[in-house]
Amino acid sequence: MLKKAAKAGFDWSDMGQHWPRSRKSWAKSASRRRARRPRVARKIGDLLLATAKLSRRQDWVAEELLGEALRKFELRFHRIEKLPPRPAPTSARCTKPQLLALWQRAKSGK
Repeated sequence: MLKKAAKAGFDWSDMGQHWPRSRKSWAKSASRRRARRPRVARKIGDLLLATAKLSRRQDWVAEELLGEALRKFELRFHRIEKLPPRPAPTSARCTKPQLLALWQRAKSGK
């Protein structure tokens, strides 16, 4: 569908426009404390679509990129689960700084 739309002229001529527009759209929606869930969900959908368009312009397949990112996340999360202390550090007993430190360890593979 994105290729068809691009052929019809529904595409950015300059992909540098992608990030500023996406950030502005997201910031506008996310900044509203009482943003209704459906509105935020639509904005997330818009952001995903814009990102898929960006990947298409780079000749990448968005679904493959997402699958790769999910596998990387899963690998890191499983590394964290195997780290001491027990019970698993992903329990509610860990503070945010502790979890971030564990995440950095998982990213580095140590």
